[in-house]
Amino acid sequence: MARTLPRLVKTLTDRQATFAQGKTAVRVRVGDEVGDWTLRAAWAEDGVSLAALESPDEICIVGTETPRVRARMHRPFGALQSLSERDVPTYQREYYDELMQAQTDLLAARVARKGEPSFAAVADLLPPVMSMTFVGDHRAHERAIVRPDGAVENRFEPVFELDTEDRAGHFSHGLLARDMNALCYGSYDEDKSEGVELLVFALADGPSGELSVYRRVRRLDAEGEAVFHERHCSDAQPVSWQFYAALLRAHARDKQLSATGAQIEVPEPTVRDIIRASSLLGDLTFRGVLPKYGVGYYAEAHHDSFPPSLVFLVWLHLEWGRLARARDLLSHYLSRRVNEEGAFDYYGPAVAEYGQVLSLCARYVQLSGDRAWWNTYLLIIRRVFRRLIALREASCADDPLHKGLIPGLPEADYHQQEGEWDKYYFSGDVWVCRGLRQVGKVLTRDADTKAEGLTLIEESRAYEKDIRRAVKAATDREAGFVPAGPDEPGPFESMTESRHASYCNYRYLLEMVSAGILDDATVRRIARYRRAHGGELVGMTRFMDHLDDWPTWHYARGLLDVDDVAGYLMTFYGHLAHHHSRGNWASYEQVWIRPEAGALRSHHGRAEQVVPCQVMGPIMLKHMLVDEQPDEEVLHLLRACPRAWLASLQGVQACDVPTRWGPISLCTRCEGGELTVDIEAGFSQGAPERVVLRVPVGPEALAAVKVNGRTHAQIDPRKLAVILTPKGAWQAWRVIVACKA
Repeated sequence: MARTLPRLVKTLTDRQATFAQGKTAVRVRVGDEVGDWTLRAAWAEDGVSLAALESPDEICIVGTETPRVRARMHRPFGALQSLSERDVPTYQREYYDELMQAQTDLLAARVARKGEPSFAAVADLLPPVMSMTFVGDHRAHERAIVRPDGAVENRFEPVFELDTEDRAGHFSHGLLARDMNALCYGSYDEDKSEGVELLVFALADGPSGELSVYRRVRRLDAEGEAVFHERHCSDAQPVSWQFYAALLRAHARDKQLSATGAQIEVPEPTVRDIIRASSLLGDLTFRGVLPKYGVGYYAEAHHDSFPPSLVFLVWLHLEWGRLARARDLLSHYLSRRVNEEGAFDYYGPAVAEYGQVLSLCARYVQLSGDRAWWNTYLLIIRRVFRRLIALREASCADDPLHKGLIPGLPEADYHQQEGEWDKYYFSGDVWVCRGLRQVGKVLTRDADTKAEGLTLIEESRAYEKDIRRAVKAATDREAGFVPAGPDEPGPFESMTESRHASYCNYRYLLEMVSAGILDDATVRRIARYRRAHGGELVGMTRFMDHLDDWPTWHYARGLLDVDDVAGYLMTFYGHLAHHHSRGNWASYEQVWIRPEAGALRSHHGRAEQVVPCQVMGPIMLKHMLVDEQPDEEVLHLLRACPRAWLASLQGVQACDVPTRWGPISLCTRCEGGELTVDIEAGFSQGAPERVVLRVPVGPEALAAVKVNGRTHAQIDPRKLAVILTPKGAWQAWRVIVACKA
């Protein structure tokens, strides 16, 4: 229940303000209470009085002029004493031994027996990850790493110890306003009745725009509370009201990104918070348009050209409709990171990455219609695809196993291994094939390049035949095993039995299924073998003795293409719950399966926060609600939406979600035994042949569906879907189907 905010009348000094209380004005000093709130600071800006108020649930900034409420920031936990109700799940050694030795995903099976996965259903299957994150500002180059104990590297010392073996000590990590790049950490010791709370954020407000890190430490004991505010730019200095003035600016900055592009609301609050925080943190990892794979070790310059950094962040912004940001990122990479031969300026680019970048260029133009951008960068794009075509033409024409395939690295980590530059991996072929086809489609839209585009499309079709023939020849049908390339060993007894098996499991097979080039049976065969041979844990990707999810979006994409909704949702929730740091929601390249020490899990070695893992959840969410496949004129809605979301009164809301035909919006609600889905589409660039709306209810209810008040006969019982046929550029449908709340 929201607390009533007192009305600020005037700030008197930076330690005192006047508030209206009934018909009288009351003077309140900093640290004193006014109603349900504590006054933390008072100041004036541009003649307007401002004050910071705090309750156990919120920090609010109020003013004397409209809008009177300048910011209302939810706190991730209430009073520090409430942390005593939170415990970390712990498991014995035998529990982890069983998980590590199992060839099947025991934890996913446990969840599946109880129904569809959710965050709550998977959250305690493993202890949470609690590790580093960072604060920053897109206007500054620096990023300040914050450790789990509250230490800010090179700026502030730790503020508390996280002894996870001490059951009297309780702690929590969280974010202000649920999704700001502002950390709120707390700890409470029941035996000592002492608690500590930390707030940390950053702002580019140094003398020359450098990053300043702001920190507030609040200590609570039997004698009361003590609050300390500091700002570190070149050194640490105490501040007072300036902390809250900076916090107000940081709040406005962070809300600007979340207000741009598609707006999606889901009825699972934790998921909503992770998605928003991940979008912000993923974008903030880059330094403006300068690519950065991650922070810490992965922020070192030799990682900057790693193509997946660009691929995943651009994918995020394209799918969420932040087209200007996607354009700027692509422009920088193409102009700075592609050499005269059409190769990426990186020590070990994988062949698949070329096709992915080409696909992104085409996708941007598809969504934006920005022909001027396309024409500006076409010379560079041509360099890339002509080099790939030349490599394909030079491949072993007389060898039926390799004919038409492109040799090259599958992964940067293999760049120093003898012979790997000349080996063949299907992951590179499927994505080059996809990239050529998507670029060809864009070229056919212009009369001057139509012939060139048609040639590329035909090339991609011939390429697809070569790929499918080679994959079929290499597949061990008796074992149900699809190798990562025509010369690859296998079948593996375990997908983590060796370093190379782990690489196949974590990346090469996953990129094979995401390009939409292989047939559905092959995609399902890869998924089945992986699940039956130790490749997954809670839907996440196993690599040797740990988890590595950075390429796992590719696997999820393949699962969605074959309508494996259960597998898609398990991967989605497993990643959110166990590949992110619980509360601050940073996501790491690799995490441990079992805790190294104490009761908590952490990132693996120096594999800290990275862009692909950070933005995987937001990309998956968009696709589960609004999805399209490149070679079909079909728009999928609610394709992998959890049943629980559709059964809720709050429902799902998705506004201005981009598609290649134009933006679409939808909302759902379940009330009075009926599920209602309202859809509005502006098909400004043609229309799909059909819209497939998945409504996972029983066949009897599906048979009685109504669209715009009339009984609707176009259904697909196998996919539990209603089929809608667009009749014009603007469409509005109201679909009603019986459901169980």
